[in-house]
Amino acid sequence: MTSTQVNEYKQWFQAYTQQYQTNAPHCPYQMKRDHTERVCHNISELCKSLKLSDNDSHIAYVIAIFHDLGRFEQYKQYKTLHDNQSVNHAKLSIWELQRNHVLSNCDPIEKRFIMKGIAYHNVPNVPQNLDPQSKLLIQLIRDADKLDIYKVLTDYYLERDKSPNKIIELNLPNSPGFSSAILSQLLHHKNANYHDLKNLNDFKLIQIGWVFDLNFSYSIQQVKQNQYIEKIAQTLPQTEEIQSYLNYVQSYRL
Repeated sequence: MTSTQVNEYKQWFQAYTQQYQTNAPHCPYQMKRDHTERVCHNISELCKSLKLSDNDSHIAYVIAIFHDLGRFEQYKQYKTLHDNQSVNHAKLSIWELQRNHVLSNCDPIEKRFIMKGIAYHNVPNVPQNLDPQSKLLIQLIRDADKLDIYKVLTDYYLERDKSPNKIIELNLPNSPGFSSAILSQLLHHKNANYHDLKNLNDFKLIQIGWVFDLNFSYSIQQVKQNQYIEKIAQTLPQTEEIQSYLNYVQSYRL
């Protein structure tokens, strides 16, 4: 894949997303445009850290451009970014790419890599029988995506009282307490079911558990350097159970 193709895809994304404009408060369209830009930056840095070839780096970058394409139509139709309350946004991203014939000039093999990267960027568990190239690209987009979500969420939580945003919070109540069942699942490295989320604290616990799903040392270093786990922990109930969980995360992964 050439840098010219990558630039063409960037321009198409910018033109496509411009049709989604609104002055409604807390509308996520600009947030998702900004998120995509930062994920593209993250994936470029990951590729550099791994000294990947230009071709592999270009494919990874295109996956980053389009990984959340479906978010725009998702919010337009359902007024939520919660997949369980609407539609799988990764599948919608692929649908929008196909509907608009965006990758028609792409090498068929590279196109399959791009589609796989998008399809698996948000799944709880990545299939084990993937070819090495697909696995690498999927790991790259999953890490690049999580790193930016960590940034967005920690910035938000520390300033939440000034401007609460139910879209970011998936419309979960900011009630006291947390689910011991979700905490237990996370301690056993199980992916907590989003259907079991009862409040915002449960969502924060799951976010801390994302560190177990990071794939590259660069990603771990970024989490440590920016103190994402510590910042989320500041906003959680100060209980022995949660402190034990935080200690476990720190000792196991950070």
